Amino acid sequence: MADNAQNRVATPYSSLRETPEGEILFHLITGNDFSVAEAVEEITAQTAIAAASSANEALGTHALNVANAIHELAMLLTPDEQSKLIDFVTHLQQVTVPDHKNGGELEDDDECFWTDMPQMSLILADYHASGASYDTEEEQDRHFQNCTAYVAQLSEVRFSFYGKNISWNYSHLQRPVTKENPTRMDVSLMCIWLIYAPKKVWLDVQLRRSSQNEMYPQQFLPEHWPQWKQFLQRVQQAPSEIFADRETQQLVGRALDSMEKTEAAEQH
Repeated sequence: MADNAQNRVATPYSSLRETPEGEILFHLITGNDFSVAEAVEEITAQTAIAAASSANEALGTHALNVANAIHELAMLLTPDEQSKLIDFVTHLQQVTVPDHKNGGELEDDDECFWTDMPQMSLILADYHASGASYDTEEEQDRHFQNCTAYVAQLSEVRFSFYGKNISWNYSHLQRPVTKENPTRMDVSLMCIWLIYAPKKVWLDVQLRRSSQNEMYPQQFLPEHWPQWKQFLQRVQQAPSEIFADRETQQLVGRALDSMEKTEAAEQH
């Protein structure tokens, strides 16, 4: 990892290193001599320790520490720096931890280690419900974009730990074309999904998939894809002042390029 990324992890998120689980993830992201396989092995060793512990809520605390560490890194790391974190999460989910006391797979609150990725869904849902306001400080904006890219990249490889609660990703794609005055962040989040999860989005559109969240119902329809493309083309060709900055225009260009490549691949 580049020095600037190391500094961004080490300085603002020193709290990450306050738990054994966070220390393992910190070492994975910042060290060049520590592989994903080694990180998974050390986390599962911590799982075994928690399972054998007589302390109340030891397993729940362990799962929460892992989920929090992953989430903090997802917010901090830029999308192009998240590959080791994505690999770690996908490999961890493939681990099955046996329950030596009761037999079967180790569980906590009916969530299996690590196939159900305990606490992961709760952390993300809480963040999007209460901690993901993106109309305030620049740092919060960046964290939210990073976290969105993290979820998008996992979605693209068909990894799911958030069950049916998918309100935060579906609304990102529709919001810019349905709001009277979309913001720069609205457009950025839309582009992030089209850049980092184009195959997932394309398939959701073709299959008319819908959100199962009753509070935020949303359905993808085949006509949405060309609507999004036309909207982004307008933003690119005749941008208003709010969308004329270099970063937004770069995202729009990347999103349109991603859509073109996805169309070419999926239609032939």
